[in-house]
Amino acid sequence: NDRLYIGTDAGVYVKDASMSDWEKLGDFPHCRTLELKANYCAGKLRVATYGRGVWETDLLATTGTGYNEREITTNTTWDGEHSLNMNLRVKSGVRLTITGTLSMPKGGKIYVEKDAELFVLNQGKITNNCDEMWDGISIIGNASNHQYSISGYRDQGYVYIDGGTIEHAHNAVKMWNGSSISTTGGVLVARNAKFLNNRRSTEFMSYQGFSPWSGNPSRNLSYYRQCRFEVNNDFRHTSFVCHVSLWAVDGVQMQACDFINANTTVLNSTSKRKSAIVSIDANYEVEGYCTGIVYPCTGWYFGKIEGFYKGIDASNSSSTRNIIVDRTNFDKNYYGIYARSVDNMRVTRSDFDMANFPYSSFAYGIYMRDQTDFIIEANDFRKAAGVSGGYARGIYTSNSGADPNRIY
Repeated sequence: NDRLYIGTDAGVYVKDASMSDWEKLGDFPHCRTLELKANYCAGKLRVATYGRGVWETDLLATTGTGYNEREITTNTTWDGEHSLNMNLRVKSGVRLTITGTLSMPKGGKIYVEKDAELFVLNQGKITNNCDEMWDGISIIGNASNHQYSISGYRDQGYVYIDGGTIEHAHNAVKMWNGSSISTTGGVLVARNAKFLNNRRSTEFMSYQGFSPWSGNPSRNLSYYRQCRFEVNNDFRHTSFVCHVSLWAVDGVQMQACDFINANTTVLNSTSKRKSAIVSIDANYEVEGYCTGIVYPCTGWYFGKIEGFYKGIDASNSSSTRNIIVDRTNFDKNYYGIYARSVDNMRVTRSDFDMANFPYSSFAYGIYMRDQTDFIIEANDFRKAAGVSGGYARGIYTSNSGADPNRIY
């Protein structure tokens, strides 16, 4: 409500849009104020005075639920530290750039409207500084339109994270508004980003991209490159969902990304470890990334999936979309890849260190059921060094169908 606290030579005063004039705040001494510090987590205002010590009082209560919206209506850059006690909405046609730290309130949301942009750059961070969890970012789109920017307009929200961090969110970034399937299609591009201690880091809902020029189906413009997804002992919830979930989307790329479950406190059993990537009726690629610019590539960064019940949990119920896994290291997972009814699956040039899952002495590299026309090629499967007892099964397949299948 445009509330402002000021320190003066005669104490501390406050005014907001509901007040006709400034009002003196609290029982502070009538002396010079040197510094104000608001602690929004504790709801306190601390005041340093000249010669009379440091004082503390309650911040004035926020009216309503505390989840009114702050709107960004012009191109804006936030550096330094910012704290909100309400939701945030980036309006159509503008960009919000965050290069500092933004603390969102417990349960708080960020909405990125169609043709709006949110950039998190250069160690910028969105978090909650009060040992709570905020809700996350909703990229609002138009499920019936393409993802391209034409003449400066994109009918989808757009989030770009380069070197930034999103942490301590229930659902850190979702490609819809959370209630209507007609709002899917938002675009997320993440490079060298960190997604830390989120209950779910990103969520893709049903959307098929297409070319605005030919009308033919095209791959999703969202991708991740050399990102780190991690949940560790700073995790603030009691249950974990996954790092990335995909439903009925086409062509999302994850290049040389690390997916880690390093939590040893609340996620301390096989079933609680959950999955790094969960997909239904989705096509996507989990692959390495070339270290140079020379073609053909002579060096590769590998991705990693470590510490999960199921590293990749993929299934199809009503589509023929396939998944591609290439140049990825799987370690300490009960199942490296668990796939059902995913025809035409490709897994190549990847390493599987098995039987090193900390909550069981058994492990599988690749588990496949009810699928055909797969290629499993040039992978290494090994029982982890120093592990005794239990068993490690490199590849298990059941009901592989009539089409040609290749394992070599």
